[in-house]
Amino acid sequence: MTRHIGLMILFLLMSKTALGCYSSSLSDEINFRNCQLAVQRDDVEAQYYLGFMYHYRKGVFRDYQKAREWYLKAASQNHSGAQNQLGVMFELGQGVLLNYKKAKDWYLLSAQLGDVNGQISLGWLYQYGKGVDYDEKEAVAWYLNAAKQGSAKGQYNLAALYQFSTRGNKDIAEALQWYLTAANQGDADAYLRLTELYQYGGDVPKDLVKAYQWAFIASKKEGFSGEKAHSLIKEPLTEAMMNEGRYLAGLWLESH
Repeated sequence: MTRHIGLMILFLLMSKTALGCYSSSLSDEINFRNCQLAVQRDDVEAQYYLGFMYHYRKGVFRDYQKAREWYLKAASQNHSGAQNQLGVMFELGQGVLLNYKKAKDWYLLSAQLGDVNGQISLGWLYQYGKGVDYDEKEAVAWYLNAAKQGSAKGQYNLAALYQFSTRGNKDIAEALQWYLTAANQGDADAYLRLTELYQYGGDVPKDLVKAYQWAFIASKKEGFSGEKAHSLIKEPLTEAMMNEGRYLAGLWLESH
């Protein structure tokens, strides 16, 4: 009888892991045990998550060698997340010798499967010439792929490249639009960039009301007071400007 109950519990656990062994609602320790069960059935997601947990010390001591072994198992089955994480390990020299070219190879495999993190990482390598020749146009192409999939990080990186390009691709109008898109998805860095663009003007018409609006949004989202928003604006603001900026921020916050 006891044996039958034990088998039933094991069956229920294995059935649960078949739906996905990793859940943010469970503790790291439970996730780790669930994934250990799931890999016994050669579950590729479980292989990836075991690698992830060894990599980032989730429910188990960090072990880069074991992380790499599990990532390789999943990557060999075209798991784009595992391929991206192998790229991370080579880019940062985690358990392997730092090697940007190998990082690029893994990121490319991931990116070609549509993984936004792989696309962003590949774009970064091209933007800064790590393991590849400098190529901002190639960086734009990969950031754009991620941005079009709704990645706020991809949208922000694309905007920043257009704003700070040193290789003939500067386009402040495009930067503004992509910062706005990223901000609408809650990217905190985008709030601050919008504050700067509207505050200092230049290629974007100077607008201290909008600058204060985004400074206020940044402060509210980060849990700071209104004084923090005021400190982000370096030029004098009238009470009317601040009131209008707070009003516009309030409208935005209500809808986001």
